[in-house]
Amino acid sequence: MLRNNNPSALHASPLWKAAFFMALLASASLFAEGGERAYTVKDRFNLKMNDLQIAVDPESAFTLREIKVAGKPLLLSVGFGGFVMAYPEAKFIGSGHTEGGREAVESVTLKVDGKEIELPFGQTLDVIGEAVLTKSSRLNGDVVLHTELRLTPDVIEEKVRAEITGDAEVDYVYPFMYSWTPSTELWMAETETGEVIEGAFDCGGDWELNKNVRWSSVYDPKDSIAASVVYSGDLPKGSFTKFWDLDRYHKQYFVLTQKKGNLPKGEVFELSAKVHISRPADETEWKNKTLKVMTDAAGQPNSAK
Repeated sequence: MLRNNNPSALHASPLWKAAFFMALLASASLFAEGGERAYTVKDRFNLKMNDLQIAVDPESAFTLREIKVAGKPLLLSVGFGGFVMAYPEAKFIGSGHTEGGREAVESVTLKVDGKEIELPFGQTLDVIGEAVLTKSSRLNGDVVLHTELRLTPDVIEEKVRAEITGDAEVDYVYPFMYSWTPSTELWMAETETGEVIEGAFDCGGDWELNKNVRWSSVYDPKDSIAASVVYSGDLPKGSFTKFWDLDRYHKQYFVLTQKKGNLPKGEVFELSAKVHISRPADETEWKNKTLKVMTDAAGQPNSAK
């Protein structure tokens, strides 16, 4: 408690008035409308394991925002990630999108090597074995989300549990999105029936892949880095993966359904995506190792079951 034997002198002090005004500004900067803290890019924090580092962005609802390998960028912060939903007329909600509303984060916890710790805003933490960030949030009154971001050696896993609580009309649901560096020149994927397909990016603005796949991979030959994503969980018929081939990024979208219409109220679905990081010496090694690792991770295709 602040005490002063001459209250009138204290209240009249220009220094006190300035300090009080600055305190009000500081308080206002910490909280957004509705009492939520207003995060900025300065609050972004990093989790580092050996030469693999990921950034978590509180400003975009505590989603994965960046991946670096030995200091080299692989996932860029120029695009949002995480779970995003699109209402008609491109009104997006989720992660950093606010055109259709704001994702309301209700709780966030972080465990590093088995111990729950305070969120390390603006810091970089070294991880030995595992880091797990769990979050509960809401998208308007339409979806209740429970997500998990897990970092283990050379694997970044995202889990999503979505409960449909509303009856809103939507155009698309994107459970996972990744903004890969434009230095990724090649991609490879395995379809749901076991066919392995390949392609190249040219930054021409077109869409690549556009198929229901079990896994996909991108390769950066300049920095000898690759990222391979394998999906599992409730993968509905009609879901697909696509790359937006732009000069600022090669953005990967996992699209839950192609059909537009109302969300199935009361339905719950659970999905996961594991990003496997590798450092192939050349294109041949990337293809060979990716095929082996992804086959082991994804299991047998539908046609072989």
